[in-house]
Amino acid sequence: MRLNKDRESKRCDYRKRFEDYEFKVIDPEFDPDCDAIDVILKTKDGDEYVGIFMTLKFMEYMFDKNKRTGECKNGTYLAFSDNPVILEKLTKENIKKAIDALIDELAIEDHFKEVTNEKN
Repeated sequence: MRLNKDRESKRCDYRKRFEDYEFKVIDPEFDPDCDAIDVILKTKDGDEYVGIFMTLKFMEYMFDKNKRTGECKNGTYLAFSDNPVILEKLTKENIKKAIDALIDELAIEDHFKEVTNEKN
């Protein structure tokens, strides 16, 4: 029972930390069906995080491209240095839903990297 209370307390603190967050897409020109984009998440305290969002079609495109170019052992694999979030379609609504779910799951740091700790 204590573990559940501790987890709920942690979840509550985590939600407060990211409460009223804002996000923006770094390059607003993208294909919502087949692309990869960088997203900046900013907390109300001014902390900023960057994460990658992409579609499954983009991953398929990368496999096909790599088969043609010989990269990644002729398209045998894809490896990402970051832990991207995969969406069916890149829309602001889907990005927000995914961020909200990551906050609920205490998983922002699993998919976003902090880019600044400076407070204004």
